[in-house]
Amino acid sequence: MIVRSINPYEINEFCSVGLNEEKAIKFKERMLKAWEEKRSYPEWCFAVEQEGRFIARVAFDIFPSEPLNLMVWGLYAPEGCDYLKIGESLFCGAIKQLEGKGFKLIEYHLYGKDDSKFNENKELFLRSGFEIQQEKKNYMFTEGHIPELSGRLNFKALREVGEKKYIVAMKKVTEKTLDSYDEKDVKELGAEEAARTYFYGLKDIDFNEDWWKLAYEHNGEFAGLIVPHKFNEEFGAINYIGVEPEKRGNGYVKDLLIMGTSILKSDGIMKIIADIDINNFPMENALKEMGYKFNEKELVLEIRF
Repeated sequence: MIVRSINPYEINEFCSVGLNEEKAIKFKERMLKAWEEKRSYPEWCFAVEQEGRFIARVAFDIFPSEPLNLMVWGLYAPEGCDYLKIGESLFCGAIKQLEGKGFKLIEYHLYGKDDSKFNENKELFLRSGFEIQQEKKNYMFTEGHIPELSGRLNFKALREVGEKKYIVAMKKVTEKTLDSYDEKDVKELGAEEAARTYFYGLKDIDFNEDWWKLAYEHNGEFAGLIVPHKFNEEFGAINYIGVEPEKRGNGYVKDLLIMGTSILKSDGIMKIIADIDINNFPMENALKEMGYKFNEKELVLEIRF
């Protein structure tokens, strides 16, 4: 059993591991697009080869705004008693071959119910050298009444205000944040650089200048912001939301949620997710009031080179 990166002509076999024909075709399309856009390469795709065939795989890619940070995707190891053994061999072999290539870290967001499968996956990452950076909760809105806006805020789209002003707004709303990962970024990078990193990272995922909003009180004072994201025709997310520290406690987060949820629903998005730090109780209460339901746990896992 060996762990190695693949050659481009092996893409069909690589994408077929653990998938039926229909899903393998979609995975291949996604991978070819990543290669074309230089977000991934064949040498960042690793397989466990046994007796001449692939039995497990993992791929890594990047966001253009963070070219030194690898993200895990396409992970598969056969289920059963050897899952942890094969999965650990896969990860450790891949990570060893990625060392010394200039990358800073590898990140993965593990979602799941609090069950044996989630805990097994968690153990796999921990065995492979990953550390838990943040514990989060994932909430989802699928259907229900969306309240009317209170009328206390005026909204301006990113297209109106421009990128510089939006980044300044992001810097403001991350002050005294209850998100432990954002707090760590601010301490490590500084508030301004952290805000720029958030902005361009979010822009890599999905960018609609009419959807990203800043909110202002009627006297013109900045109150908060909301970034709704569309992942595909069915899924979307409230991917960033924040209230200016001096304006917190006024219930403005509800207006921001209403705006973001309404934007996505009006585009036909059926499922809207929102991830929050496990200790962000004000945001959790706001989501519940809006009709978002707890969906699953999330762990942000990281390994640094």
